[in-house]
Amino acid sequence: MNIAFSVPLPFRKVKSLVVSNNRVLVSDSDQMVAITAEGQMLWHLRFEHPIGKMVVAPSGDIVGICDGGKQLTVRSPNTGELKLSIPVNSFVYAIPAVTKSHLIYHGWDNQLNVFYQTGELCWSAPTDKKAIWIQPVVVEDWVFTSTQGVMAYAVDDGSKRGSWDELSPSEEILTMRRADAKRIVVGYGINQLFILNKEHCTVCPWILPSGYRIFMDSLTVFESPDSELTLIATAGVDGKKAVVSVTESGEMLWEYPISKTPVAISVGTAGQVYIAQSPTLDEWDKYKDFCEFSCFLLELSATGEELWKWEAPAPITSLLAVADDAIYVVCDGNLMRLGRR
Repeated sequence: MNIAFSVPLPFRKVKSLVVSNNRVLVSDSDQMVAITAEGQMLWHLRFEHPIGKMVVAPSGDIVGICDGGKQLTVRSPNTGELKLSIPVNSFVYAIPAVTKSHLIYHGWDNQLNVFYQTGELCWSAPTDKKAIWIQPVVVEDWVFTSTQGVMAYAVDDGSKRGSWDELSPSEEILTMRRADAKRIVVGYGINQLFILNKEHCTVCPWILPSGYRIFMDSLTVFESPDSELTLIATAGVDGKKAVVSVTESGEMLWEYPISKTPVAISVGTAGQVYIAQSPTLDEWDKYKDFCEFSCFLLELSATGEELWKWEAPAPITSLLAVADDAIYVVCDGNLMRLGRR
């Protein structure tokens, strides 16, 4: 790997790292910057109140929650210009969902709210407190939300499309991810992972290997060429940890041993897997003079073979962005673009 550029950021801790229209957007709790793919700083914004995580709209615009959870905003990635601001009736903690025509978020008032891209309210529906932490998931023309179970509504008019009360865990739902054009994956508790099929309105368990505990917060799901779903996640087994790849039928494709939970796992378009392992900034600042820390980023092939490993000079943020054969990471307050030699 070679470092194409390293750009100092005005902050060390990172909340969001996304790529849009050849622009790299990075934010912390009250600042946001945009940097070109060549390493040029385009703009830098400071906010009076905390901002939330950013998502990229199909148009390339940047959507996020600002003003301490009280404004849903849309900004240009090229200039940072505010294109739309929607007042929120209550605080918003979950990441919003975005389609070509709608903006969707959960409020602290336990309402699922859907707006047109013009900022006009399309519809609103009550949920419960379990929903406010989970990003809504959009599959075709349905939006799924986690409540006492999982519910689905038509994006266009809010009509109820389905309710799956069997997904009513006593534990909090930890993950709800879009798997493909028809299915989502819902996980909670210890190894409680299910596939919900929109087309047939069915729920079936994801078969997981015996003895492995899947860490739900690290889970990534994608569709293989034969239409079978595959998950990549950190797992615990026999007191040790590994990154594993498991099909929906329960076949263990590969496992890669690791010494500690990765700070980030990302999957590329060809099925390659990127793993970042690093101490936290607080650990680094307190103990770097007394301890030897391992900070690295590596790439595994779709079959789990190690392709390369990059030793980072300092802690890596808990986020990765992969675009156009480049990997973007934040290393102790510096945005780095890594590329193959």
